[in-house]
Amino acid sequence: DIDGTTGVTIDSGAGSDVAVTAARSVLMTATAGDIDLVSHTGTVDIDGQTGVTIDSAMFDVAVTGASRVVVSTYGDQVSLSGQTGVVIGSVNHDVTVAAASQLALVSSGLVVDVNGATGVEISSVLHDVAVTSSSRLVLNAAGDDIDIDVTTGVTIDSGAGSDVAVT
Repeated sequence: DIDGTTGVTIDSGAGSDVAVTAARSVLMTATAGDIDLVSHTGTVDIDGQTGVTIDSAMFDVAVTGASRVVVSTYGDQVSLSGQTGVVIGSVNHDVTVAAASQLALVSSGLVVDVNGATGVEISSVLHDVAVTSSSRLVLNAAGDDIDIDVTTGVTIDSGAGSDVAVT
């Protein structure tokens, strides 16, 4: 046991390493304060053979980087989830969501909302853009016109023999 009433310091001296090894587990506990892992000249590396868990019993978990924060995986997926929502935002620049094959925006409960302060653009560089609805599809421009520009023609078809009204 190492016990100190005013503190304990383990110092390796001039340039040597300090290693803590245990046969089963290493536990660091602070009963009335914080635990800091600090590297003044390099990185702090946390490796786990079967996983790494960072959690908080009462408050937030913050991951902050001076320039970038990278979350990645080599063999499976990255999941972000929250009980009351997930927010991904940028204060000064764009947010880009990219997929190698298919990008899905899905809401299992209510609606999927896509809003832009000065507009929303949906485009395809190579193939068609399809907009499909299970009941009604409404195109509405509250303050201006609806403009449809094509190079080979426009087809409006009611499908089941119903009328097509153009006013």
